[in-house]
Amino acid sequence: MSNEPIVLYGHKISFFQKTVYSQNGSLYQYLIGRTRIDDPKHPGKKMQKDFPGKDIEEVVSKAYMFFRQEETNPSLPADPVPFDEWAERCFGIMYRYQEPTTIRSWRQAHTKLVKELGSILLPAITAERFQQAFDHFYFDQGLYPTTIHKLHSLLNRYMKAAVTEGQIAANPAEHLSLPEKHIEHNDILTTEQIESLFRECANDRYGNAILLTLLCAFRRGEILGLCEDAVHEESGSIVISQQYRHETKSIANTKTHKTHTIYPPAIAFDIIKRQIRIRDYWKEENPELWENEHNLICTMPTGGPIGRSTLERHFKKIVAAIGRPELHLHDLRRSSASVALYLSNNPKAVQNLLGQDSLGMTFYYCAVTKEQMNEFASVQNDYYTNLFRNSCPSMFKEA
Repeated sequence: MSNEPIVLYGHKISFFQKTVYSQNGSLYQYLIGRTRIDDPKHPGKKMQKDFPGKDIEEVVSKAYMFFRQEETNPSLPADPVPFDEWAERCFGIMYRYQEPTTIRSWRQAHTKLVKELGSILLPAITAERFQQAFDHFYFDQGLYPTTIHKLHSLLNRYMKAAVTEGQIAANPAEHLSLPEKHIEHNDILTTEQIESLFRECANDRYGNAILLTLLCAFRRGEILGLCEDAVHEESGSIVISQQYRHETKSIANTKTHKTHTIYPPAIAFDIIKRQIRIRDYWKEENPELWENEHNLICTMPTGGPIGRSTLERHFKKIVAAIGRPELHLHDLRRSSASVALYLSNNPKAVQNLLGQDSLGMTFYYCAVTKEQMNEFASVQNDYYTNLFRNSCPSMFKEA
């Protein structure tokens, strides 16, 4: 049993286990919360006050009700809020303006927390109770470390709000022991694999969309929401201001809610023109079924946006053919960023290509291939060898 005290509206309550014998001779354990209060019979002096209960939640509930009923504490706030009620209130405020997919993702984390912690009164929750919950998530339920950290992030926000609103005196969720967060990424594409990808995509109905994802580092929603008005071949730029959302079947803002301009390789514009010719051919073949109100570039044969499952199915067929069946469509974005950083050595340019707010996230995306490392080693070797030869020619004569 932890001796960690709780401060409940100015009263420090410490906890103790007590064991007594029942009438039939068996042992019975219960919990006592102990604090000191003003002695009504002796003004200016303090007296001990105990609150018994079967667990910490019951003890805190009794203590709270006692202090609420005291005439000397008429200004105390309303009754303490249960965790599930508080969490629901916070979630509704914090995520009311988020995208549907974001809300759904965080709602899953919210549901796990509420199911685990239930209706425990906020002042009764200790860091130890939170630690037990997260140990259960990790060791018993087998949740991934990244999921554990996401749960903690959400819980920490709830508890910070509780401190701000005066529901609790301190945040018990701040310093918990969490598993190390480690994300395994698939290896990026090698030069040979990119060449194979080009060949396979050239013969696939939706190969152009997949190639543009690589060349422009598009997110999936961005390539599916790309329209002709965003492409400016004369300036060599593409303006990314929207994406297609399968959840709502509509055009929406980008993930970051920001517009940015990229300058892809010239081959990207050749592929775009090729895709437009294919799209226009489909329009002539299916005039009675055609529907493309947003003038999208990558479409189904009937003009609508390419379905998520359809694009994924074609992509999986292509990457299996090049010997990389484990890849996801988003891995093309990482490969694109990595190649751009290697070729340009300009992190800020790559950050703009990805449309990210921080260089930290950009570096997190990027990786190198063995081929690139060998090229780097060769350049580095030539550099130092030439310097050494010029500086110490006698050593080479001896050799």
